[in-house]
Amino acid sequence: MKQIGSNAQRNYWFIKTKIMKDKKLMTKKSALFHGLFFGVLMLVLTIFINPMFEKEEISFDTLHVQIPVWILAGLAYGFVNRYFYNRNLNKD
Repeated sequence: MKQIGSNAQRNYWFIKTKIMKDKKLMTKKSALFHGLFFGVLMLVLTIFINPMFEKEEISFDTLHVQIPVWILAGLAYGFVNRYFYNRNLNKD
């Protein structure tokens, strides 16, 4: 007697492993792009968008400090993201 759903389970795992094999590792270039995008986005949000919501004047007094901080934070974000993405990809 044939079990109900056994073929469906087999097909699910086959498709899942095929999809996981098709995924590629995140490269350093990709991590750099993601990190710089995140850093610039956060820089724009903190300089322009946040003061707009708080109805404050936009000031560029701390711009010389915020630019390197957000760029370095973005790069850290990109490479930490790369580490966890590649680690999880290698586990499967």
